[in-house]
Amino acid sequence: MKSLFSYRFTFIIPLLFVFLQVHGAGLQQIDSLYQLVDEAKTDAEKVNALVLLSQTYSSYDLKSYIREAEKALDLAKKNEDSDLIAYALFNAGNAYFMQGINETAANYFYSYLDIQKQSNHSQGIAYALASIGALRIKMQDYEAAKSNLLQGLSILNKAMETDTTGGTHRQLPHFLNNLGIVYQNLQQYDSALWYYRQSIKSSAGATDPGYLRASTYNNIGGLFLDTRNLDSAYAPLAKAMHVRKERNDLAGQAASHNRLGEYYLLIGDSEEALNNFYSGMDIAQSIGSTELQSSFAEKLFAYYKQAGDPDSALKYLEQLNNVTQILNNEETIKELTRLELLSAFKERQKIARIEQERLN
Repeated sequence: MKSLFSYRFTFIIPLLFVFLQVHGAGLQQIDSLYQLVDEAKTDAEKVNALVLLSQTYSSYDLKSYIREAEKALDLAKKNEDSDLIAYALFNAGNAYFMQGINETAANYFYSYLDIQKQSNHSQGIAYALASIGALRIKMQDYEAAKSNLLQGLSILNKAMETDTTGGTHRQLPHFLNNLGIVYQNLQQYDSALWYYRQSIKSSAGATDPGYLRASTYNNIGGLFLDTRNLDSAYAPLAKAMHVRKERNDLAGQAASHNRLGEYYLLIGDSEEALNNFYSGMDIAQSIGSTELQSSFAEKLFAYYKQAGDPDSALKYLEQLNNVTQILNNEETIKELTRLELLSAFKERQKIARIEQERLN
């Protein structure tokens, strides 16, 4: 069966210095973090508290993630401490990465890279290269992504030899998962599966191994879908969803619904496929993820178009267009710190220009 979709939402794992296990945090926990911000005695303490607060929103309220990350970055810049600025830049880059606002994420990651190069901090350089590689995956520039990630992995492996804190070991699974995505999209499936399995093996020492493993299991299931190994696809997809539900990871659940919907379409169960797409769309709307909304709208449009239901197809085509228009709307741009969503081609041009400016 030919795939209906020109785009699949593959779960690219961003690098996070601190990833709290607070998905779907309750109001009491949010309030305690706001209190931590208010009680901070120094700018550094307040920036750290704002970063923690922003990451608390990462799986269920992406606009708040961006808002609090920007507050942390603004304060860090006023402080003029390069390490503090780098920390806030990296967190803000992740926030925009998660929302799919790639140009701004790229600017932040390259600014972070500049600071790491100035201080000759090898771990930071590796993290920056990995994050830029993850952006290139989103832009479907897989050869460039592979180059960034392999270069970053080489630097990371050297840093691991002298790292006594375990920080580099905790980030290793992110590199490996994202290399799996690269090789999967290059249709080098054996290499992709090897990197995914290495990511799972190395995740035991990660800050949040459940998050990592769920993401990687979902990607393994997606690989089996791509190779039409349907008998092997369901188990890792179901395992990923189970972990994400246990952790109340809403963004992860939406990504799982995306792949499970594809699975059910391929085995001919259209009703269950639609249930997953609808559930995923509901979650995407509830957490404010425009990237996921776009993916589900595209899938539902393609499904109804092929099914010969023009009214339903038109509904989701309009919804797909609306998501793009919302992101380009002036009020929304201001809400998301005045940013413009660009086409993949324009994003690639702009990020290439940013790279050239850094080299000059």
